[in-house]
Amino acid sequence: MGRFIPIEEGQDLSPEADVSGSLSFNDDVDLVDEDLFRSHKSRATGFVGQNSEVQWLRNLKNKMESPERAGPANWLPYGPPGSSNGAAAQRVDASHAQQKSSQLGSIPHISHVSDSSFYLDGEGLEMDVVVDPYELPLPEIAEALFNFYTQTIHTSFPILPDTFEQQFYKYNESVKQGRPYQLPESWRAILNLVLAIGEQYSHLAQTGWCAHERDHVLYMTRAVRMLGLDSMAASPAAPTLPLIQATGLLSLYYLTVGQVSRAWMTIGTSLRFALTVGLHLRNDDPSAPPSKKEDLVRTWWSLHSIESLLCTLIGRPCVISNHQCTVPLPHVLPDELASPKDQDGKNRQSNMPTRNALSNKVHTDTVSQASFLGTSVTMSIIVEKALSRLYSPQTSVNSWKQIQKEIDALSKELDEWAATALPAGLRPMQSIQKSRVRREQLLLSFQYHSAKLLIYRPCLCRLEQHIAGQSDASANFHQRTAATCVQAAQAITGLLPDEPNLAFVYEQSPWWCIVHNIMQATAVFLLEMSFGQAHITHPDKGILESTRKLVRWLQCIGVGSAVARRAYEIIVGIIDTGAQQLQIDKSDVFTEGVAGQSHSFHAHQWPQSTEIPPNHGASFSYAEWDRPSYINPASTTDLGTQHPTTLWGRHPAQGFGKFQTDQYFMPDLNPQMPSVL
Repeated sequence: MGRFIPIEEGQDLSPEADVSGSLSFNDDVDLVDEDLFRSHKSRATGFVGQNSEVQWLRNLKNKMESPERAGPANWLPYGPPGSSNGAAAQRVDASHAQQKSSQLGSIPHISHVSDSSFYLDGEGLEMDVVVDPYELPLPEIAEALFNFYTQTIHTSFPILPDTFEQQFYKYNESVKQGRPYQLPESWRAILNLVLAIGEQYSHLAQTGWCAHERDHVLYMTRAVRMLGLDSMAASPAAPTLPLIQATGLLSLYYLTVGQVSRAWMTIGTSLRFALTVGLHLRNDDPSAPPSKKEDLVRTWWSLHSIESLLCTLIGRPCVISNHQCTVPLPHVLPDELASPKDQDGKNRQSNMPTRNALSNKVHTDTVSQASFLGTSVTMSIIVEKALSRLYSPQTSVNSWKQIQKEIDALSKELDEWAATALPAGLRPMQSIQKSRVRREQLLLSFQYHSAKLLIYRPCLCRLEQHIAGQSDASANFHQRTAATCVQAAQAITGLLPDEPNLAFVYEQSPWWCIVHNIMQATAVFLLEMSFGQAHITHPDKGILESTRKLVRWLQCIGVGSAVARRAYEIIVGIIDTGAQQLQIDKSDVFTEGVAGQSHSFHAHQWPQSTEIPPNHGASFSYAEWDRPSYINPASTTDLGTQHPTTLWGRHPAQGFGKFQTDQYFMPDLNPQMPSVL
């Protein structure tokens, strides 16, 4: 496509400086190429950006179904970089020319993004029965679900303060004694959201608990109705801390059930509530104790981490950029800064592991001198920079040479993070079976390699077909970074044991987004195979073997996860259609039959020695509970008038009856608590 751009004094005339930075994604980063209002399914899926593996698979699917797209990339016009009106107009003209080619039949019509999405946003979460928002499950069930939540996901997103766990166990004990306390509605709602996430975990992990598979919807519905979230859009309430935490938990719940578009919208609401009360700024309130300030800090960064993950999953922008935030990173409170009440709490829980810190004993081979959350948040900030600099509409304005500089800067920042955050043995990761690593280190490793893949992904293309006569420096950079992208996908694969098993997924890995991690890597492998492994110095069967391994993991997880089953079927469809272009045999990937046939998802048998998670002394069998039974709220007693003696000593339980909705979460009950995780 001929174009004229005025040459400015000192302008870089190298070929890579004369093409748009969005060429890797066919100039699609600043436009929507389909009618997202056409159906319920398309509206539910919504816009998906180019940093999502859903779009990568969609682009690959279009290429497989339309061999014309696999021809020389310069067959279609591309727009130039630049912020001038002329450059912008030429990019629009190039986009229209591509659309016209499609309409004229030169290239068959593109597939819709919803056809390549493996998430469940199109499915409803409504209950077909009357829901009493004040019901709660039996205390044994509540404790098990609470443990599922606190031991598998709370460390990554510590929205709840430590006092909530103390209050929960005190309340649960009062129920066991037949004198349940009267609970504030906001506290009860938050508990229901915690139980909903715990219930979904139990269902996905196939723990053998025979609860109804939609009980998580029941818990969620109670919370939403109790907080009035179903009617809040018409009349938003003034935000309270419980409301901010509840909406954050609701977003986390939607993520765990595969409703990522809803999760993204909900976390946006939670963050706007948080912005309303200034949680994004440093808190210098002299009347607030350090423990309260730290809880607010952790709440903010938990919400931020959820949003960062969701933006990575579906390619949508963040609510607020980090340069507008002054809130400090989370850290472990030193004893000398804690208030007397906090110190008393520490004395009571001297045997309890600190959940918000990676460890209270920092070793040289673990995350050094920082809490796990702080280290994870730092990675989220790097990811946000990558999304903004490499995948936003601004990418079209920048030249490919500028994008190369951004990639180089981000990769250096990523390596600096890894130098202090990850043990040397995890850079690069060898087989997970040869390394005894902590769960927190494994979670950080998934984040690291996923971010690395994301940063180098724009280079995974046939750049020589876009840029005629690019410089040697540009060609070498492209070859090296594209290969590094593939290596990052192989590193993600290496984090998974060779033999798939659910115990690893739900005990060790980021189970709430593990399908995303698997599909990120799988998409990169399929893309590289579609390029004829052009970026690998010595092409071999390593990529094919890694793809087969990831497909087997999808089958394993698909026993309980509809998201994994959908992801598997999408991979089946792509390989079934494009096996010839990918230069593979379908039987090399699918061990149970060939693509297009029915593939079974075998139920997983947990090892008898595995307990997920320990029930802290509660003696009951999961199999005993066919469905939760519920407490009648009419039998509850007001904590303000009754002071039962509990197993924590003779301290009277205080505070629930006087709870105010604008109060900082909940008052300290000051009981003698048992040691729990």
